[in-house]
Amino acid sequence: MGAYRNANAALITVPEAARYDRHQVAQFPSMRPSNNRVACLGDSRTFGCLASDASNFGNSGQSWISYACQFSRQRVYHDPATMNFGVAGDTLAQMLARLPAALAGCDAGLWIVWGGTNSANADVLAADMVATATAIRDMIVNAGRICVFLDEAPRGDSTFTSLRFTAARLLNFHGLVKWFRTQQEVPGCYVIPIHDVLAVANSATGDTNVGDTYDGLHQAGVGAFKLGGRVSTFFNSIYPERPILCDQNSDLYDA
Repeated sequence: MGAYRNANAALITVPEAARYDRHQVAQFPSMRPSNNRVACLGDSRTFGCLASDASNFGNSGQSWISYACQFSRQRVYHDPATMNFGVAGDTLAQMLARLPAALAGCDAGLWIVWGGTNSANADVLAADMVATATAIRDMIVNAGRICVFLDEAPRGDSTFTSLRFTAARLLNFHGLVKWFRTQQEVPGCYVIPIHDVLAVANSATGDTNVGDTYDGLHQAGVGAFKLGGRVSTFFNSIYPERPILCDQNSDLYDA
């Protein structure tokens, strides 16, 4: 429980970039989702949230989107079977190629996009990653949906050193992270800052916190808890509460 207590403490102080003004959202209809359904586009870190698959990670407490939905207290709805568009190993370019069909088949009003690590690890330059991420953003926004970028997570740690980026790849990766953070100013687009929650401060090798992942890349329970908490901070600021009331008060079990 100590690890989860520490993770919870990390969520208490939310950086300025993560504070969303509910009144600002009300003033700009283009920044308001059309419904409370949330879809996720990403790589294996999103694919691993398929909680409906008993053979996958979701049932063992590693689904960050499941935590986010629980922490939002019914504000949002995410069906892993129909709203999870994560594919293991995908680069940003591969996500872009899949996106038209995904948008056509899912009416979610808000799309969370988490990707870039596989592109950077394949030596894609920062400028090319930014161009592809821009195309993803524009396709989502032009479809009348809200685009939400996660500003990417670090990879590798002192245990899983082989997952670390090389110096050149880390430079390109950080170029993409910096670009993500500028998208907060784009109408119809939000950014949820997750990097600062998961990264080792001032790490020369761009490490993630030991214990947040089970292999240096994919979130373990504690990392998913932290990430879900940060995502729910965003959900709770733009969606109204949706309490589900009991449809009757009769005693069904003791009569």
